[in-house]
Amino acid sequence: MSPGAMSDVEVDELFVVVAGAGRIEFADGSAPVELRPGSVGRFDAGTRTVWTVSEKLRKIYLA
Repeated sequence: MSPGAMSDVEVDELFVVVAGAGRIEFADGSAPVELRPGSVGRFDAGTRTVWTVSEKLRKIYLA
């Protein structure tokens, strides 16, 4: 993912960040998540997010 911000509606997904940095904010007001190499996350389908990437982000994911 390139630097910048984008809104998304997630699918069921499990991911691991392998490079870069960013932040995920949630439309439901849940605490934001800081992303860096080694970060692991899981989304349920329908989760509304805003990803703000500060350094080109690379992740491995299973959907």
